[in-house]
Amino acid sequence: LVVGVKVGLSSDNRLLVDPDRDEEGRVREGGGELTLGYLANLEQVVCLMCEGVMTGDAVSKALVSATNTASLVLPAVQEELVHRLKQKRNSENQK
Repeated sequence: LVVGVKVGLSSDNRLLVDPDRDEEGRVREGGGELTLGYLANLEQVVCLMCEGVMTGDAVSKALVSATNTASLVLPAVQEELVHRLKQKRNSENQK
């Protein structure tokens, strides 16, 4: 299961995990953003896109933050997937 995470770097060098619309505006004003697809069970980055102006150090920090966030989010994504599959199975059994 691949988990996607976006991390933005604001113009004042703050990392913003999953930035909202206002925060994304601040990212566009002078920072950059990194979007990561992470396969946590194999600890592999399967997709990485970086936009804007970011130093190597900033990209490194954003990558660490995105990877950690993806690992934290994974159990919730798995739980929701199982819940929806059970709902679908129950719905099909009632037909």
